[in-house]
Amino acid sequence: MKTHDLEVLLKFSGAEGRVRAKYAPEWSTVLEWDPENRYRAIGLLPAQQAIEMVTCVERLLTIL
Repeated sequence: MKTHDLEVLLKFSGAEGRVRAKYAPEWSTVLEWDPENRYRAIGLLPAQQAIEMVTCVERLLTIL
């Protein structure tokens, strides 16, 4: 199965309940990701937003 849908991927991870209960702010930030961002010119995503996204992803990866 191939998908970029983060909600679907979370369901398959087996950690959905834990993520939604303990990491809701991080999860809501990560959900803002759009795979099409990969093709946008550098600098279109504000630096602080990019840093926050990476920080949230790192936190979530520790529990997945």
